[in-house]
Amino acid sequence: MTSPEPSPRHRASWPLRAFAAVLTLAIVATAAFVGMNAVRLSQVNALVQATQSRSLTLSNTQREALQLVLAVTAHDQTRDARAIDVQRGLLFRHINVAIASYPQGSIEAVELTEVKAALQRFPWDRLITPEGTYEPLRPLAVAMASQSEKRLHGLYVDQEQGFYATTAASLDAAQNGQVSSAVLVGLLLALSGTAVLAVNRRGRSALAVANDQLYHQAHHDSLTDLPNRALLIRRLRAALEANPDAVSVLLVDLDGFKDVNDTLGHPAGDELLRIAAQRLAGCVRDGDTAARLGGDEFAVLSLARSPSGAPSPTPPGHGQVVGQRVVDVLHRSYRVAGRDVRVSASVGVTRGRAGASAEDLIRDADIAMYAAKNTGKGRVAEFDPDMRTRASRRTSMQQELAEAVELGQIEAHFQPIIDLQTLRPTTLEALARWRPDGRRQVPAEEFIAVAEETGTIADIGRAVLRSACRETRGWRALPGHGELSVAVNVSMQQVLSGRLTADVEEALADSGLPAGALVLEITESAALEDSDRVAAEISGLRASGVRIAVDDFGAGYSSLSCLMRLPADLLKIDRTLLDFVTTRDGSLVKAVAELGRTLGLLVVVEGVETSDHLARAREAACDAAQGFHFSRPLAPVDVPAYLAGWSAPRTAGQGAGTARG
Repeated sequence: MTSPEPSPRHRASWPLRAFAAVLTLAIVATAAFVGMNAVRLSQVNALVQATQSRSLTLSNTQREALQLVLAVTAHDQTRDARAIDVQRGLLFRHINVAIASYPQGSIEAVELTEVKAALQRFPWDRLITPEGTYEPLRPLAVAMASQSEKRLHGLYVDQEQGFYATTAASLDAAQNGQVSSAVLVGLLLALSGTAVLAVNRRGRSALAVANDQLYHQAHHDSLTDLPNRALLIRRLRAALEANPDAVSVLLVDLDGFKDVNDTLGHPAGDELLRIAAQRLAGCVRDGDTAARLGGDEFAVLSLARSPSGAPSPTPPGHGQVVGQRVVDVLHRSYRVAGRDVRVSASVGVTRGRAGASAEDLIRDADIAMYAAKNTGKGRVAEFDPDMRTRASRRTSMQQELAEAVELGQIEAHFQPIIDLQTLRPTTLEALARWRPDGRRQVPAEEFIAVAEETGTIADIGRAVLRSACRETRGWRALPGHGELSVAVNVSMQQVLSGRLTADVEEALADSGLPAGALVLEITESAALEDSDRVAAEISGLRASGVRIAVDDFGAGYSSLSCLMRLPADLLKIDRTLLDFVTTRDGSLVKAVAELGRTLGLLVVVEGVETSDHLARAREAACDAAQGFHFSRPLAPVDVPAYLAGWSAPRTAGQGAGTARG
C-alpha cells in the first residue's frame, strides 16, 4: 500500500515555513550579535575608564612625591619635621591606592611596590636630630625623593600612552562592530523588510552614541570638560596647515593656585579650576579653542578673521588683546569652599609662522608665560626669540646658583651708610654678590630674581646674615667704630618661613654682635603682601632689640598704612625720588623725609651718586645717605681700610674719593 500524495496546498506551504525558520534564525542571530556587541562596548568603555582612572591616580601620586621633594629641600629653612612625616604619609596612601588599581603581580604593581619599599627603607628618623637637620643625610633624602618622583613620572607617562592606545583601539573596535552589524542587519533587511529596518536603526544609533562617548573621553579633560592637549594639538596642526599667519597660541597659568590647594584642600582647588575653565571658554570666540593642559595650566588657540569670517593674517596686538581679556576674567573673585578667593593669571602669547610645528608654538608660548611670571605675574608677555635664549640661560643659572649656594660661594659685600651730621659711616649694608668661577660677577638683580623664583633666596639671606654679623663684630673693634651697625636685606620668603627669628638669634649668638647693631631691611611691597603675618614676625624681632627698616620706600605704593602698621625704626627712601623734583618749591624726597620724621623714624636716602644728590638729601634734612658718591659696595677685605680713612670728621663736599684717601 503506497503513502498518500501530499496535497498541492501542503507542497506550496513548505517554502514559506522554511523562510520563516530562516527569518527567525536571522532575527535571533542579529539580536545576539547586537547584544554581544553592546556587551563588548560596555567592557571597552569600562577599560577606558579604568585606564583613565589609573592615569589620574598616578598623576596625584607623582604630585605628592614632588611635594615630598619640596618639603625635604625646604626643611633647612622651615625645620618642620612634621611636614615631612605628613607628606610621606600622603605619598604612601596614594601609592597604596595606585597599587590596588593594578592586577596583583603586574609590572606596574611591582614597580610601585619597589618605590614604596625604597622610601620605607630610608632612615627618615635619622634625618631629623635634636640639633636640627642631619646635613649629610639631607642630599640623600632629596635624591631619594627625587628618584621616586621620576619613577612615578615614568609610570604616569606609560599609563597616559596606554590610555590613548586603549582609547584608539576601542574606537576601532566600535567602528568594526558597527560595520559588521550593518552588514548583518543589511542581509536581514533583505529578508525581513521594514520591521527589521527599525531594529537596525536603533542598533546603529546605540553604537554611534557609544562611539561618540569614547571619542569625547579621549579628547577632553575629565575635570573641566575642556579639550585636552591631544585635541588642542590636532586642531593647532590643522590651523597651521590651513593658514599659519592667522594663528595665535596663548599659554595661561594661574598664579597662587597652589596656595588655594594648600590652604583649602584639593576639592576647593578642583572647583576653582572648573570655574576658571568656564570663564576661559566664555571669553573666546566661536571657532577658537580653550583647552586644559593639566594642573593649573590652560591654553587658547585663537584664529584671526577678516570681517567676512575667513582666517586672515594676525593683526599686531591681537594676542595681547585676547591675553588681557583672559587675565581680566580670571582675576575676578572665586567662591570656593564657602570663601571668596582670588588668583591671577600669567599669559604667554606667540604667533603662528611658516614652518613652525604645533609643539614649537606651545613651547614658545610657555617661555613667554614664564617671562610674564618673572616680571610681576598677572600680566601678558608676547614671545620673542631672545626669550628662548634667556630661558636657556636662566635654566643654567638656576642650576649653577643652587650649586653655588650649596658650596657657600655667595659672598656679602658692604656699602657704607653715612651720617649726614657727622659725615661718618655709622652702618654698612650687606649685599649678596656672586661671581661664578673664572667669570664676571653676575648682576644682583639677575640672580636674586632667580633665587626668589627657585626658593634659594632663603639660603642666600641666611648666609649673608651670618657673614654680616660675624664681620661687623670684628670691625667694631677698630678705633672710632665701636658703634658700627650692619643692615641686612630680608626676603618675603624668609619672613613667612617661620625661621627668621631663630636665624637672627643664631647669627647674633654665634658672632657676639649686639642685637641693637643689626638692622633688618624689608621692602615696602613685601610688607604689604601679607601685612598681618609680617607685622607679627617683625614685632617679635624688634622686641629682641633688632631694628627694622622699610626699604625702597617710594618705588612701590608709598603706602602710609604700611608705615603706620609696620613697627619700623628707619625709613629708606628709594633712589628714584632723588631725581623727581616737583614743580612746587621743594622735592619729593623732602616731603617723604618730613613724613618719616613725623612718624619718629630715622630717614635714610639711597642712591646718592652726585654732589647734587647729596645737596638734595641735606636740604631735605635726611639723617643719613648711601650711594656711589661715598663708596661702591666693598669686599670684606677692603672694609677695614675704608673705615680707617673715615676716622676723622669730613666736610659736606667730601665723597668717596677723599674718603678713601
